Amino acid sequence: MVVIKIQHETLADGVLIVGDQILQLNGANVEDNVHFVNLLRFAPPKVGLGIKHYLNRVLISKTDGGSLSIECLRRGNHIVDIDGVPVTDKDVAVRCLLTNFRLTNNMVTLVIERPDCKETRKWISSALEVRKTDPPSIKFSEDIAFIASRERLRIKGYARPEKSIYHKTPQLPKIGPVLFVKNVNEFVIASDDDGKTLKKVRK
Repeated sequence: MVVIKIQHETLADGVLIVGDQILQLNGANVEDNVHFVNLLRFAPPKVGLGIKHYLNRVLISKTDGGSLSIECLRRGNHIVDIDGVPVTDKDVAVRCLLTNFRLTNNMVTLVIERPDCKETRKWISSALEVRKTDPPSIKFSEDIAFIASRERLRIKGYARPEKSIYHKTPQLPKIGPVLFVKNVNEFVIASDDDGKTLKKVRK
C-alpha cells in the first residue's frame, strides 16, 4: 500500500511523505487498503502502564483510564515475573513486555505482588515518590564514607602540571610529488629439491 496524498495539519503531516509504502501497522502486516482501515478502526486498546524500578523491584507507578492495565493492575503493584522471566529493572521489563506482546498476539502473563499490610503499603508509597535526584536510599557505612571523603580530598590536592602535556607538532618539510617508476624487476626463483626450472615471476 502506497501513500498518494497527505492531508495538512493531521498526524501524518510531516511524518509520512507521498510515495511511502506502508508495510506494517502496530506490528501487523498490511494486506490491502481495507485491511489497513480495519487495523486503524479496530485497534486494540493501549496497555496504559507506567513503571519504575526501586531497589531491584519493578513497581507500577500509574495505570491509564480505559486501558488494559486498569482492569487488573493497581498503582504500587510489584511486577515479579513476565512470562517466566524474573524482572528487577524497568528497561528489562519494558523490553520483555514489548517483545512478548509482538510474539504472542498481544498476550502476556505477569506475576504480581501486592502489599497486604500497612507497613508494606507505606514502603511502596515512599518508593514511588522517590525521584532520581534524591540521595541514594542505601547509606554507606561510616568507614566507607570516610575513605571516599579522604580520597576526594587527596585528588583535589594534586598539584596541577605547570606545562600542558599537549604540544604542537613542528611543521614538517613539504614533500614533493610521488613518482612511480615503470621499470619492472624480475627475479629468478630456483629450487634444489627436484631440479626442475621454475617460471619467472614478477615482483
